[in-house]
Amino acid sequence: MDQFYFNGSIGCVSTNNQIDFNNCLNFGSVSILSSIEEIESLIGKPYTTVKKEGTDYFIYLIPSDLETSPYLAVSLNENGYLNTIQLTGDKSFDNFAFSGIRLGDYFTMVENRLGKPSSIQSLDEQTEIWSYYPHHISIEIKDKLVYSIKLRRI
Repeated sequence: MDQFYFNGSIGCVSTNNQIDFNNCLNFGSVSILSSIEEIESLIGKPYTTVKKEGTDYFIYLIPSDLETSPYLAVSLNENGYLNTIQLTGDKSFDNFAFSGIRLGDYFTMVENRLGKPSSIQSLDEQTEIWSYYPHHISIEIKDKLVYSIKLRRI
């Protein structure tokens, strides 16, 4: 449960009644409601930290048998809670999926689960960012495959 589905419109399906839908902003084993300590107990200490536009992003490599591991990038808000979680890479497995969407899935899987995006931004000839406003979800589609999924706290 705690996933987004499209049934005429996108919605958070959950057994928990909440005013926001932060509980549906998750990659299965990691949620926007997770703590840094919970993430590190699951996948270890950060591989590196990157500062971008004044925000520190903690980068965690996802254990994988792939040549290039996918990674999880998280940022914190001023209260120390996760503000964003972003999964990036060529492929992920079920324990790191967003509403059944995994890295490497064909773009039609995104449309089937979430419907058409509210906006599409072209980054280059092969890459688009699909945004699902007002749900704070964006998905990077590269060569027609899911390459990155970013979730932002409400």
